[in-house]
Amino acid sequence: MGEFPCLTTGPPLDVSSNRSSTMRTHPLSLSIVIAASSRTEKLSRTIQSLASCDFPSCYNKTVIVENGDSATLRHLSSTNTGIPNLQYIFRSRPGKTSALNAALRAIEDGLIFFTDDDITFHSDILNAYVHAAESAPKRAYFGGPHETPKNRVIPTHIKAYLPASAQDRIHNPVTKDRRFTGFMGFNWAAYAHDLRATGGFDPRLGPGSTLNSVGDETEMQIRLQESGCEPIFVPDARVEHRVSPATYTEEWILDRRYREALWPGWTLCAKHLASNKTHTPVWLYMNWITQGLRSIVARSFASDRRFIEAYQFAWHRGFLTGYTRAKRRDDLLLSVSAITGMNGRSKATSSL
Repeated sequence: MGEFPCLTTGPPLDVSSNRSSTMRTHPLSLSIVIAASSRTEKLSRTIQSLASCDFPSCYNKTVIVENGDSATLRHLSSTNTGIPNLQYIFRSRPGKTSALNAALRAIEDGLIFFTDDDITFHSDILNAYVHAAESAPKRAYFGGPHETPKNRVIPTHIKAYLPASAQDRIHNPVTKDRRFTGFMGFNWAAYAHDLRATGGFDPRLGPGSTLNSVGDETEMQIRLQESGCEPIFVPDARVEHRVSPATYTEEWILDRRYREALWPGWTLCAKHLASNKTHTPVWLYMNWITQGLRSIVARSFASDRRFIEAYQFAWHRGFLTGYTRAKRRDDLLLSVSAITGMNGRSKATSSL
C-alpha cells in the first residue's frame, strides 16, 4: 500500500490508432486552463512561453484561475500578454479543485488543456493536442511528456524518492505490470462535457482543500476511465516543469510523501463506511506506531537510512490522517456530482 491507486483499464492508446467508427465528427475547439496561486514571476514566465506557441485555428480561450487569499495575479491578465481571448478568474474558496471547477464552468464545450503556473511549453504543443484529438475516439482524454531542469544538484540519497512530477517523464506512463498511473496535472487535456458528466473535480481533494492532498487530477482521470474514456499519450505535447529547488530537499519530499498518502487513506475509509465498517482498523495504528519507532531509532544512523525510515513513516502518518479525516466528513459517501452540481453534459450552474 505504498502508491496511488492506479488506473487499471489498460495502457494509453497510441495516437495513430485508427478507430474511424468511433471518431468525433463535430468541429473541435481548444481552451486552456492555467491553475495559479499568487506566484507572479512564475506565472509571468508561463504566460510568455504560452504566447510564443502556435495557436491552432480552433483555439477558443485561455482561462487563468487563481486560488488564494487575494487576487494578486489579476494585473497580469489585463496587460498585453500576446495570448488571444485571455480570461482571469479569482476564487477565494480554498482548494485547487474548486478553482478548476470554476474554470470548467467558464468553458462551454470542447477540449480543455490543463496546466500550471510553473510550466514552459514546446511551441507546437497546442497543435499536438488538437491533432491527437482529431484522430482519437470520441471518449478520450490526453496527456504528454515532461522534462525538468538539467542544472539542478540532487542529493544522491533522495533522488530515487522524487515524485514523477519532479523527474523527466518522456515515455508512456505505464507501469511494468501494464497499469496506467495517470497523466501529470500540468500537462493533460480532456473534454469539458466528459468532465462535467463525471461530476467535475472533487473539491474534497487536492492542494488547499480540507484534506490538502495531492493526486486530485489522478482521481479525476480514474473517473473518466470508469465512465468509458480512453487515455491517449501524445508524445509531441511536450513541456518543461520548472521544479523549485526546494523540491530537492528531504523536508519537501517527506511532506509530499505524507500528502500522497492522504487520499489512499481517505479512499479506504470511504470503502469501509460504505460497507458499514465504522471502526478504524487496528493495523493502521500498529503500522503508524511501528514505523514511528523505527524512524526515531534511525535518527542516529547515516543520512540515507535515516531518510528512508522517515519516508516510510510519512506514508503511514499520512494514510492514518487521511482515514481519520474522512471519518469526520458528513459528505464522504456523496458522489462528486452531488457536491459540485455537475451531473450532465450541459454547462453547470452550481456556485460550488
